[in-house]
Amino acid sequence: MNAFEAHFKAVDIDFIHEWAGGHPTLLEGVCRVLDAALLAAIEEASDPLSEPMARTQLHRDVARQLRQEQNLNLECNKIWEECNAIEQQELLALGSTDREVDAAVLDSLQRRHILMKIEGKLLPFCRLFGDFVQRKRLQNQPNMGGLWVDVESGAVLVGGEPAETLTNLEYRLVLLFFENVDKIVDKYQIVTDVWGESYLDEVDDTRIEKLISRLRQKIEPDPTSPRFLQTVRGRGYRLSLDGST
Repeated sequence: MNAFEAHFKAVDIDFIHEWAGGHPTLLEGVCRVLDAALLAAIEEASDPLSEPMARTQLHRDVARQLRQEQNLNLECNKIWEECNAIEQQELLALGSTDREVDAAVLDSLQRRHILMKIEGKLLPFCRLFGDFVQRKRLQNQPNMGGLWVDVESGAVLVGGEPAETLTNLEYRLVLLFFENVDKIVDKYQIVTDVWGESYLDEVDDTRIEKLISRLRQKIEPDPTSPRFLQTVRGRGYRLSLDGST
């Protein structure tokens, strides 16, 4: 791996591991993009990343870049092509509850470190490859009803079809959830990421709930019984790309 100029902190190492796992080529690519972003931020201000929220925002910006990096997508495709047709089908069906899994195939994928068990669930070994598989899933099964955000074009897809046009705030909100898929996003995160930290004292729960409601109207088949954007009582909200709980 190349030497990088920026000093990676513990939170940066966690980010790198989340997005690249232990894959050498992906590791180098993620480190390269993050290194460039950190150096650019340092040049713009004397102490730009001392606040945790500043570092978090930088990581979100880097994540958007990573999804558009051609070399990283090509490497994910190489991993995909090294899997046989049966293994690819199991990857596409990962997390599905309407079919019986092939335990032997999943065990093989786990032994090869393509899948990892995290909190009792088998998941792709890193976010980059997980995103790649999700895109494949939507391409191969356009009517499955899944949700996807095409970061490069800004399009929001439901079941492979464009959702109703989102406002700027609605798009910022769905992008925040997309970047934290299957994770709980609290109201503090929503305000700081969608409106900005200066609005913390101005945006109340009602305003957040109204924005959530408007977004659900555009992405949910039945907004009164949301599949994708779920409320986690007392904690925040969580996005599920395939509509499973």
